[in-house]
Amino acid sequence: MFRRTGSALACGVFLACAAFLLVSGATAQTAAPVIDTPGGIGPALVACWKPPGGTEGLTATARFSFRRDGSLMGPPRITFSRLGENDSRARAFMASIADAFVDCTPLNFSPSFGRSVAGRIFTLRFIPSARSI
Repeated sequence: MFRRTGSALACGVFLACAAFLLVSGATAQTAAPVIDTPGGIGPALVACWKPPGGTEGLTATARFSFRRDGSLMGPPRITFSRLGENDSRARAFMASIADAFVDCTPLNFSPSFGRSVAGRIFTLRFIPSARSI
């Protein structure tokens, strides 16, 4: 799954944070706008993502699905990553992605949209830019 052994540690951090989300039943703290199209999912998650400084050039792709109420159906899975040589930077980057899922979910789906996307698989690339850090 990962190309570097140090990345496996980052994956462990990500999965631990995702497991915390599922066990704790964490919910979004603020009233989010209603999402009624697939195009609203990515921006809603990225809006909560706070990539740490110095992570330009790192990327990760997460695969996940939702229940009809907007909560995650299991932990997100990293299907691709380019994490570089610095393990502490990679861990911080992966933790920031896990935090985005914890902070943003459950998403506020409209009832009809929730029924239509429940169980469908989505992918989202996380790529920090100089503007977002």
